[in-house]
Amino acid sequence: MKILIFCKQSFLQKGVYDLSDDYSIILDTVTGQNSHFVINATSVASVIGDILILHERRFFYIGVITGIDHTSVGLVRINTEDFVSSLNFDIRKVTRSGNIAEHLLNLISNEFIRNVDNLQNKPFLRIFTESMVEGEMIELDEGIESFLDFYQRVNKRFGIRLEARLGIVAGVITHIRIVAVNIRRALVLKSNFPAIRELAVSEDNKGRLNKVTFLPSVENNTMRLTRTFFLLTDNTVTNNVNHSLRYEYVIENKYIYRDDDVPNLMTMAETELITEDYLHNISFKIYMGNISFEPLSNVRLGDQITFIHEDKVYKTLVTRFEFSGTLLDCFVSLGEHRLKLTEKLKILFKEQGE
Repeated sequence: MKILIFCKQSFLQKGVYDLSDDYSIILDTVTGQNSHFVINATSVASVIGDILILHERRFFYIGVITGIDHTSVGLVRINTEDFVSSLNFDIRKVTRSGNIAEHLLNLISNEFIRNVDNLQNKPFLRIFTESMVEGEMIELDEGIESFLDFYQRVNKRFGIRLEARLGIVAGVITHIRIVAVNIRRALVLKSNFPAIRELAVSEDNKGRLNKVTFLPSVENNTMRLTRTFFLLTDNTVTNNVNHSLRYEYVIENKYIYRDDDVPNLMTMAETELITEDYLHNISFKIYMGNISFEPLSNVRLGDQITFIHEDKVYKTLVTRFEFSGTLLDCFVSLGEHRLKLTEKLKILFKEQGE
C-alpha cells in the first residue's frame, strides 16, 4: 500500500511512499485518537500539518500530520489525526434553528473558507450538504464551546454526520470535500453474527440525567418561580413530580433562566433530557469481507444501530473503528463508555474543560 502526502497550504502533492505493515488507523468520536504509519523510508518531505491520504480499494483515509519521528531501525513513523477531527475551533454558544447541516457547514466555512484572516483559510476545502434535517439547538447559557463538542451533540440529536471525501478531477486529487449526510438508523446487528469475533460488553454505572431544574435569574422582572422537569422511563418529559414513571435514582442538573426563556423551558428541558443513553461499550472484531456490516463501506461512525446480545437490546452508536497492520479485520466499538484508563482520562479532562 502507498500513502500520499499533500502540502497543508497549496495542497500540492509532496510525495508518495510505500507503507510497511506497521500501521494503525483509529477513528474515534468519543476520545479522539492518533493513527500512525511507518513508511519504508528513512526521510520524508513533510511537516506538521501536512495532509496524509491512504487510498485503497475498500476505502480511503484522510489525516492531518501531528508528528514525525523514527523507529528503532530508522524508518519514518508518521502520526496523524483524522481530517474531520482536525477541524476543531471555538464557537460562540447561540441558539440555532433551521437546516442544522447548513449551520454546521457554515461554521466550518466561516473559519476555514471565508475567514477574514486569509492565513487561516484552506483554499482546497469544499463543503456540501446531503441533509435537509430541520431543527433547533437551544443553548441554556452564553459561552464558548468547541466545534467538535457542538458537532457531537448535533450528531446524536439530529443524526447528521460529517464526512471527509476526496475531490478528484480527471483522475487527480485536487481538493477535499466536507459533506454533511444523514446517518443510518435502521441497522440491526446480533451478537451471534458469524463475522463477529472477540465480543466484549461492558456498561457504565453512572446512570442517566433524569431531572433538570431552572432557577430564576436575579435580574428577572416577572418570573420568580423555580421550574423543574423530569425524564420518564418511556423517554418523555413531564413536570409532574409524582409521576409513576419517574426514575427512582435522581440525577439532576440546574440552570439559570431569564424572563424571555419561559415559553421555551419545556423545549430546553427536552433538549437536555431526551437523549439516548450510550453509556456502554460493545467491542468486537469483524471480518471486512462481509456484506452486512462493513466499516467505512455500509457502516460509518455516528450511525445508530440496534445491537442484540442474549436477552438485552442496546440502542447504540458506532463510535470507533480501528485497523492495525491489516485491512481485512476491523476492531469496532459501539457506545460512549471507554474501558482503558488513558481513554477514561481523556473523557474526564474533556468534561472538566466544559
